Amino acid sequence: MKYAFVAIMLAMCAWSPHAQQQAYTNQQPFGVEVGLPQSYISGIIQDEDGFIWLATQDGFSRYDGRGFKTTHYDPKDTAGLAANTILSLGRQVNNHITIYYSRMTLTCALTRSNAILPGIH
Repeated sequence: MKYAFVAIMLAMCAWSPHAQQQAYTNQQPFGVEVGLPQSYISGIIQDEDGFIWLATQDGFSRYDGRGFKTTHYDPKDTAGLAANTILSLGRQVNNHITIYYSRMTLTCALTRSNAILPGIH
């Protein structure tokens, strides 16, 4: 009887939250302090190569696990973004991403070459 009590007490100690190790997570904050161009994210997609693409109100960003590379609207660049404010993102075949703007405008981003194709306006 004495040994059963000791066994039960040991089992209870082993199952207590203090006896368990904390789970390892690889969470990383995304914010302007680490390079994101704007704190409001309107779309997020991970491509086939593992890059995370983010749509914001100040451009289109690619996160590679270490930092952000952001593309902004440039009125002189006819092959770039149609606007800085991006409504959402959509996935296409061949690792391409559709960029949806607020005025029913869209373009296509070629993720492997970082090129923006002119879209429908």
